[in-house]
Amino acid sequence: MLKAVNLKTEYKTNPLGMDEPCPRFSYELQGDGLFQKKYRIIVQAEKKVVWDSGFVKDERCNQIPYNGKPLKPFTCYDWKVQVRDENGKVGTSTEKAFFETGFLEKKWSANWILGTYGHCYRKPVQRFIRRFSIDKKIVKARLYTTALGVYEAYLNGKKVSADLFSPGWTDYHHRVQYQAYDVTKMLKRGFNTLADYLGEGWFCGTIPRLNNLGEPAYGPFPMLMQELHLFYEDGTSEKIVSDNQFHTVNHPYSIIMSDIYMGEIYDANEGADSWMLSETEFSYETPAKLFEGDFKKNFFKACPDYHSKKLPEVVWNSGAPVREIMTLEPVSIKKRKQTGTYIVDFGQNLTGRERFLLKKSFRGTTITIRHGEMLNEDGSLYTRNLRQAQATTVYYAANSRKQVIYEPKFTYYGFRYLEISGWPGELKKDQIEAVVIHSDLPDTGHFECSNEMINKLFSNILWGQRGNFLDNPTDCPQRDERLGWTGDTQVFINEATYNMYAPEFYTKWIHDLNSCKEPGLGYPHYIPFAYKKCRFAAGWADAAFICPDVMLKKYGDTRLLETYFDKMKDYFQVQLKKSEGNLIVQNAIFGDWLNLDDPTSKELISTAYLAGMTALMAHHAELLGRKEDAEELKTLSLNVKKAYQKEFFVKNELKEKSQTAALLTLHFDLAPKAAYQNVCNSLLENLASRGNHLATGFLGTPLLLKILTNIGKTDLAYEILQKTDYPGWLYPITQGATTMWERWNSWTEENGFGDINMNSFNHYAYGAVGEWFYETICGIQPLSDTLDQTGFKQFLLAPEFGTSLQYATATYVSQYGPIVSSWQREEKAIFWAFCVPPGTTALVRLPGQDTALKEAGLIKQKNGIFLANPGEYLVEIEQ
Repeated sequence: MLKAVNLKTEYKTNPLGMDEPCPRFSYELQGDGLFQKKYRIIVQAEKKVVWDSGFVKDERCNQIPYNGKPLKPFTCYDWKVQVRDENGKVGTSTEKAFFETGFLEKKWSANWILGTYGHCYRKPVQRFIRRFSIDKKIVKARLYTTALGVYEAYLNGKKVSADLFSPGWTDYHHRVQYQAYDVTKMLKRGFNTLADYLGEGWFCGTIPRLNNLGEPAYGPFPMLMQELHLFYEDGTSEKIVSDNQFHTVNHPYSIIMSDIYMGEIYDANEGADSWMLSETEFSYETPAKLFEGDFKKNFFKACPDYHSKKLPEVVWNSGAPVREIMTLEPVSIKKRKQTGTYIVDFGQNLTGRERFLLKKSFRGTTITIRHGEMLNEDGSLYTRNLRQAQATTVYYAANSRKQVIYEPKFTYYGFRYLEISGWPGELKKDQIEAVVIHSDLPDTGHFECSNEMINKLFSNILWGQRGNFLDNPTDCPQRDERLGWTGDTQVFINEATYNMYAPEFYTKWIHDLNSCKEPGLGYPHYIPFAYKKCRFAAGWADAAFICPDVMLKKYGDTRLLETYFDKMKDYFQVQLKKSEGNLIVQNAIFGDWLNLDDPTSKELISTAYLAGMTALMAHHAELLGRKEDAEELKTLSLNVKKAYQKEFFVKNELKEKSQTAALLTLHFDLAPKAAYQNVCNSLLENLASRGNHLATGFLGTPLLLKILTNIGKTDLAYEILQKTDYPGWLYPITQGATTMWERWNSWTEENGFGDINMNSFNHYAYGAVGEWFYETICGIQPLSDTLDQTGFKQFLLAPEFGTSLQYATATYVSQYGPIVSSWQREEKAIFWAFCVPPGTTALVRLPGQDTALKEAGLIKQKNGIFLANPGEYLVEIEQ
């Protein structure tokens, strides 16, 4: 019998404040059955059934849309699942599953409020307090809260959530998220306080000003909006909403400045959080200001490009929360005799901040902490690659005989090393730790093989993902950038969604990607995009097509495609207007970024992507049943392909001989049949001329190994992967890398540091190679020829063993459960074990191994493909 487990609504477990009117349900299957033949979902509110699907004949157990009575605001809905297996046995989910709606279409009663400062930034973090009394027994309380800026909310002096950097960075011109929290147990009868810290964050700190001549791109000051809903035992309720009954707690400020790029300045002499519990008003309190009158006028005057002269729509939090994930202890602390400063090494490049313990402190002590990824030759901290980011914590100590624990609040850093000056006494390892912070995404993938260098590469890929998945898929976490570059995102999303369960994360970002696209214009080169002038670039803007495609393949999600289909088509029209009628476009403004003296023309890159993306969209249109669109896009793709062949081929030879030119041509199937082998040979000749080293940049590198595999050169792909000299994936590891680097030679023992203007030591783009570990070394691949295959309902298992590894194993936790593929090379045979989870089937391909697959219990299909039903398998393959 099968039963449903791990129940999720819109990819979330028991979400609060969910405003999707037609939420989708998903679950995994466990038990001794093979397949779900029917499902039944029952949804209740206040013990009344609002939807009973009845038993539906369907084997899928994800992306099941709600189809009951219209959902009501602020209502909790319980749901459960019954599944009937192939033997007719029915199992019922036993775990408690619910979702609770938020505002839906209901208008907020609260006001946007602001504190002391107007048009300025890098100012003290604002503090708000609302005192209130409760004289009845509470049965339920919910806090709904958002900000233009970043906030932390507290009830009676305790933080309401572990979430950090809320409400996250969205396209503030159009949308801002809110969060909902169950705070029932945090309130008491009698006196209570609701308090908030409000920082500038992504809204009006340095980030949206840096490329805008210092002027605010979104808004000149941060604002807060909150509603606290109280429900009493006697059936009554009330709301406490942000208005001028909220007070701003002015001078003195403890957090003098907290900025994502610049760091934090903290004055412990002004106290910590005791102000949150004060029953009486301070003399330096003033009523919060409402967003109206001159404040509203000055807001839009300061930001003339703000869309529609109105604040963004407040939407529910579809993304994943940012949280503290782990802490790391120092591996060494060294005191530099020349300066008296301490250098703390955590042994791992990471994203987060420090937390330190002062056993006692004295007024007048100033502790300064600078952050860096590397050390200079003399052992001092290397910070030149941070550019304008100061990335510094300054702590002014107070007189205290008690232990004090401090951690910055509204900033984060990319670092491995700390340089600490002004520390009172001797700094010991138990007094400082690194707090690793990123979006809270469960791990779903693991890879290991017999080559320890490749294992270290996989670890570096994971740390690169952790370091750059802080609410947005940033390019780097340390310098004055930290932006959601679309090119980096599109090349890495496939690998990222093997490593971590990331549909929430990408759903939120894809919404912003499309929110930032204006009619008749392209997709910006990073998202969210704060500025009026927008460049778009081939290979970068195409994230608009590639990311929803990965969401379709990995999670069976069609809603993103359906929602933004017309915007995607509009982008093609934008490109065609630039083609001057010959279908050859030139908008690859970044080219094949950071290629190694092997450039590819902008025309070839742009036109290749136009052909590839129109073909991809034609396939999506077919899956969605949009027949006219499918035919139109097929025709366009075919015409672009013909134009590509006419422009870039002569006598069946590709004119451009770069590695990336060949890779794009092969990847998007753009070569004439008679020229296919010539293109393959061109790629192989280029590689051979470089000692079989890659010369590709951001666009070509992720394609290299998979294309070599596709053209029958798997052993060459293994060879290139395992090269330890420059350039290649393992070379940075020989130089001490613990994350992925922006450049293969960001630092070398021979030459030191590379170009300081573009030299990140935590840049995940080249980590896209990890998908080859899952999909080729161990052979786990998604399928999307039909909607019935997507979301790993049916998948491919086709490992390529090569000759250089002794063993390899990969695990991917799909929406249906764990898929495992593991092989071991023995003296005369390779033993391959794999697992197919309940409710799915695998298509298995091992050329020339029909007998072995039949003996393992697989079912012969066509063209060398076998079918594996749910279960565990062991195949012995003769060498």
